Amino acid sequence: MATAIAKQTERQALQAKMQALKARMHHDYRNAKERVQQASDWKFYVSRYPWLSLGGIALASYAMVPAAARTSASPVYVTDRHLESSPSSQPTIASSLFAFVTRTASTVLMGAAARWATEFANKRIAELIQEPSTQTGDLSRDGRGPSHD
Repeated sequence: MATAIAKQTERQALQAKMQALKARMHHDYRNAKERVQQASDWKFYVSRYPWLSLGGIALASYAMVPAAARTSASPVYVTDRHLESSPSSQPTIASSLFAFVTRTASTVLMGAAARWATEFANKRIAELIQEPSTQTGDLSRDGRGPSHD
């Protein structure tokens, strides 16, 4: 009888340990999932490092513009010789595809940066508007305005 009670107690203790381990594993899984989602979310990095993100976007945009477009343009005189099509002057499929991808990526990144900057400015302006009322000390303890006790 004593061994049956001991086995029952041991079984209950083992079940309690398993439940605790299961709960801890679930908690660890949720934390890991949240960290992975946060690490893969570009908005997290933009909100955490706004100036670095803006600089990176500017650098990426500058790098996407072909070097020929950045050089100072000198006058081009077209002659009959230039009108003849030569295979070297025709764009390749790869260069056309690269130009399309870089233009699209630049447009998407600049649009995202503009949206983020607008949201950031709106939040900051809202914070600045709210600050004077909280700094004057006119609020009651519950934050709804002057107290009339």
